Amino acid sequence: MIKRKILDIIDRRWDYFYLKKQLSENKRKKVGNIIAGSSYGIFGLMPSENSVNFSLPSQDFYYAVQLAIKAMEENAKIENIYLCFGYYSAYCDVSKSKEQGRIDDVYYPLLRDKHNKKIVTNKCFSPKKLSTYLKNVIIKIINLILQLHFLFKTDYFDNIIHTRERRKLVMWEDENKSWTQLNENERAEAGIRRACAHEKQMKYTCSMQENILYLKKLYQICHERNIKLYFLNFPFSEEYIKGISMTYSEKAQDIERQIKMYCNKYIDFNNTFKSEKEDFVDCDHLSEMGAKRMMQLLMKNGIYL
Repeated sequence: MIKRKILDIIDRRWDYFYLKKQLSENKRKKVGNIIAGSSYGIFGLMPSENSVNFSLPSQDFYYAVQLAIKAMEENAKIENIYLCFGYYSAYCDVSKSKEQGRIDDVYYPLLRDKHNKKIVTNKCFSPKKLSTYLKNVIIKIINLILQLHFLFKTDYFDNIIHTRERRKLVMWEDENKSWTQLNENERAEAGIRRACAHEKQMKYTCSMQENILYLKKLYQICHERNIKLYFLNFPFSEEYIKGISMTYSEKAQDIERQIKMYCNKYIDFNNTFKSEKEDFVDCDHLSEMGAKRMMQLLMKNGIYL
């Protein structure tokens, strides 16, 4: 339990310092490519020096758009913006979700924007307990370590503590097993479970309508600045695809139709990415091997990140 809580703190602070570094790199290096979006963009891409990647776990349309706009304001040499999401992502609003704590930890300190998250005022604070004091000490230590880390590093993943394998999303019973260690039935059950969880998000039509408007706004700004906007729908595992219901599929097709109106190019990589189980760390996030294959597939589509 204590280990899990410490890892959660590390992950939130890691995301903050990583994103802060990427914003700084965009301003300093004047890169040509901006990448933003959900965890699919961070697991599934290995971009070059001419790109910065703002993608993060649970990042929604709103914050992807805000980051892209901020990047354009600070870098006049941007030529392309790539949004990385999944079929269900248009229905997501992190400020109304269980992940809204990410706003206080990551986005608000950098963007000064809470979106739809309610601002609580006049809080009554009780005297600090020992546990609170210890947590604050741990956070300060982690902050210091990560500040030093991101002075020299820009990559999201490392080979020690912050790996793809550790940040994967386990949707199966035995957490000690990796995706490739699961048998066919276990992977199939996990795929169905994950697809069903995403389908439940597709009831939030108001959020979807808002997100399409944010996308439209970004597209208009890109058009004015002669910047191309790409929407990349990332590949899911075969087991996830088989778990998609007819209702999910119909809503995904409708979203695709709307998104295509507000981007220069829409690519659904589920149509072309022929995956093996080794290409994934879980139901819908690419492994390092899968990310390398994804980069090759992007180049075949004329996209050089």
